[in-house]
Amino acid sequence: MIMNINFYQKKEVIRAREDYVNSLIREYSSRNCIEIGAGELTFITPIAAKNNNIEFSALELSWSRLAVGLEFAKKYNVCFNHLAVGSAMNLPFSDNSFDIVITHHCLEQIRGHLKHIISELYRISRKAVIILEPSSDLGNWYLRQQLRMNQRVRGIKKTIKDLGYKLVAYNWLPYSIGYNNRTGMYIIEKETKGPFPGHIPYVCPICKRPLQLHDSLLFCEECGMIYPFIKNIPCLREDDGILASNFLEFSLEKV
Repeated sequence: MIMNINFYQKKEVIRAREDYVNSLIREYSSRNCIEIGAGELTFITPIAAKNNNIEFSALELSWSRLAVGLEFAKKYNVCFNHLAVGSAMNLPFSDNSFDIVITHHCLEQIRGHLKHIISELYRISRKAVIILEPSSDLGNWYLRQQLRMNQRVRGIKKTIKDLGYKLVAYNWLPYSIGYNNRTGMYIIEKETKGPFPGHIPYVCPICKRPLQLHDSLLFCEECGMIYPFIKNIPCLREDDGILASNFLEFSLEKV
């Protein structure tokens, strides 16, 4: 698909992208949206500020980046429904949790696990996955070489097709600051039957079973792992887990 690319100054690009992504979110969601690899929340916060009727969540590998992002979100009076430390490899949310799952220059840094990660994005989505990343599929020879030399991810379109997902849009995001800094846009639609799950439980990143809340900890009875909160942000990477198979025997509920 061919799309005209509009080139602007950086601030204008940011505003134009926000408006464009807003239109996509409103098309696919009336309930909730999550950004995976959200960094300091600089991409998703201004969008959330314009959609008061939609719940926004974010996941990021680094606790510190989320903590900085919370300060940024305060400037927009944005409160996130879920904030979690976690890995795109093992998302700590139940199936079909979010109408829209979105990435913005997150997958470009991950190589070797693209198929698994896209399947995880799809698993927790209910209506659509929106992937905004540099594109070797759409780029010219120079851009493909740059992605290869910088060891950035390639082959997003083929991976989506190999997984058998419904790719309904595949083109450049229509706003850029230059030819060498374009963002590709991939939209995967998903048809999920059944009622919306309502409450979205955190799940164990290892076994995907719902986690139990105990004071300031989340516990997986299946794996015997506990996951801590730091400043009200749950840390849900596999490496964050602490083996405590007898945790329930010593919890306050049983004292």
